[in-house]
Amino acid sequence: MLIFVYQKHLGTVGATPVQNIGAYGVEAKDYIEKVRVYNFQIKAFEYYDNQDCRFAYRDSAFKAELKDRLVISVNFRLSKAPVKYERFYPALQDHLLNQNITEPTPKDIYQAVIAVRQSKLPEVGEIGSAGSFFKNPVVTQLHFEELIQKFPKLSSYPYDDQHVKLPAGQLIDMLGFKGDYHDNVGMYEKQALILVNLGGATGNALHQHSLKVMKAVEEQFKICLEPEVIIL
Repeated sequence: MLIFVYQKHLGTVGATPVQNIGAYGVEAKDYIEKVRVYNFQIKAFEYYDNQDCRFAYRDSAFKAELKDRLVISVNFRLSKAPVKYERFYPALQDHLLNQNITEPTPKDIYQAVIAVRQSKLPEVGEIGSAGSFFKNPVVTQLHFEELIQKFPKLSSYPYDDQHVKLPAGQLIDMLGFKGDYHDNVGMYEKQALILVNLGGATGNALHQHSLKVMKAVEEQFKICLEPEVIIL
């Protein structure tokens, strides 16, 4: 039996550094000062500064070699400065504009993020889901330029000087997987990034469907999708 563990939806403080949770250009690592852990192997407390956590996109040392060894607590350092607001995310920008908000406050952005996410994610308890199943892939600028010639409507987000981030949900949607269910398994009709179980499907069936999606994306776009969830 396969079990999918998705830290982002556990809703616990200790899960935030494991997954380096984030959305719309902001990640937990931007605000984590220190992580305090209890290490079961050595039966002692340890402290990790931000740089020791080896944060990356939906990744950290706690998700790799330190996996399953620790109980985690977190020190956050918050700022009173104006909130960082990434305007290149159309869904968030569109929602704020629809509310006639041009200079959003932190509360405005908080409410907008919740509203956008609720419009795309299945309700917990109604539809079985592991949340956003795949990471958004990061590709070289050259690779993106080649893709945009073939797929001119392909979206992208800034990453660094030599790379861009692509929306995995759009890639999956372009291949027709969005809302296409077989034996109660498929990618959610409101957000192609969400792998759902409409009832009665096994963990293996979900896993096999994810492999099918990954293979199709690699064949069409030459991109290897990476699961965001932990598969046990």
